Formats: sequence, C-alpha cells, structure tokens
Amino acid sequence: TITLSNKVDGDTPRLHRLIILGNGPGCIPAVITVLVTIIKVMMRPPEVVPRFIANEAEGVVYLKELEPINTPIAFFTIKDPDEKYQVNCYLDGDGPFRLSPYKPYNNEY
Repeated sequence: TITLSNKVDGDTPRLHRLIILGNGPGCIPAVITVLVTIIKVMMRPPEVVPRFIANEAEGVVYLKELEPINTPIAFFTIKDPDEKYQVNCYLDGDGPFRLSPYKPYNNEY
C-alpha cells in the first residue's frame, strides 16, 4: 500500500515518479513505476449565474422542433470567486447544441 505521508498543498510538486523494487534471495528484482499527478483543487468552485433562459418552465427548456439554427437557448456568466484562475466552460453530452463565448465579455456564454 502506498499512502500519503505529508500534507499536499499548492507548494507540492505536481508530478511524482515512484519506483518500487521487489527483491528476493537469488532473483532479479521486479520493478514497477507509479506516476502520481497532484490535481489542483479550487477552494471555492466557480459560480454559474444565469442571465437568460429561453422558454423555461420548472427548470426545463422547451424548444420547438423547427427552431432555426443559432436560436439562443441560454446566456450565463461564470464567476471565479478566487479571481486569479482562468475559468473554462465545456458542453457535455450529445445533441445539436453548441457552446460559444459571448465575445464582448470575459466568462460570458
């Protein structure tokens, strides 16, 4: 078992290479390399602020089948409470949708 022996924080290096040797009498040692990547965790997650949601009722957006391409569905702002990190926004899932930044403003989609 490999366990954490000290606190991990912002000063901890991000990548660690651990080499483990297994040895016994009269045999060639077995070697395994374990790579550990430290992932930055924000103390306060970004906040999503809705600015506009089309045809919404009880948290559901209703669209007609023949809505034209580029019909706005939602407009929102993503705020970083720490203000020193860049906020990225991604659209997850399938369907005929696109997420685009609203060019005049930062963190507006």
